[in-house]
Amino acid sequence: IDALIGGGLRVGQLTELVGPSSSGKTQHVCPIPIGDTHF
Repeated sequence: IDALIGGGLRVGQLTELVGPSSSGKTQHVCPIPIGDTHF
Protein backbone atom coordinates (compact mmCIF):
# COMPACT_ATOMS: atom_id res chain seq x y z
CA ILE A 1 0.00 0.00 0.00
CA ASP A 2 2.88 2.38 0.74
CA ALA A 3 4.08 2.13 -2.86
CA LEU A 4 0.57 2.58 -4.26
CA ILE A 5 -0.09 5.81 -2.36
CA GLY A 6 3.39 7.28 -2.57
CA GLY A 7 4.98 6.47 0.78
CA GLY A 8 2.16 5.70 3.19
CA LEU A 9 -0.60 7.48 5.04
CA ARG A 10 -0.04 11.11 5.96
CA VAL A 11 -0.98 12.64 9.31
CA GLY A 12 -3.83 15.13 8.92
CA GLN A 13 -5.04 13.75 5.58
CA LEU A 14 -8.12 11.71 4.80
CA THR A 15 -7.45 8.55 2.80
CA GLU A 16 -10.39 6.64 1.34
CA LEU A 17 -10.04 2.96 0.53
CA VAL A 18 -12.67 1.73 -1.93
CA GLY A 19 -13.31 -1.57 -3.65
CA PRO A 20 -15.86 -4.29 -4.22
CA SER A 21 -17.35 -6.40 -1.45
CA SER A 22 -14.99 -9.04 -0.03
CA SER A 23 -11.90 -7.33 -1.47
CA GLY A 24 -10.15 -6.94 1.91
CA LYS A 25 -10.84 -3.27 2.69
CA THR A 26 -11.66 -3.83 6.37
CA GLN A 27 -8.77 -6.26 6.81
CA HIS A 28 -6.30 -3.62 5.59
CA VAL A 29 -7.83 -0.64 7.44
CA CYS A 30 -8.41 -2.10 10.93
CA PRO A 31 -4.69 -2.34 11.92
CA ILE A 32 -4.01 1.31 10.99
CA PRO A 33 -5.33 2.95 14.22
CA ILE A 34 -3.50 0.34 16.31
CA GLY A 35 -0.21 0.88 14.49
CA ASP A 36 -0.59 4.66 14.65
CA THR A 37 -0.59 4.65 18.47
CA HIS A 38 2.98 3.31 18.59
CA PHE A 39 4.59 6.50 17.22
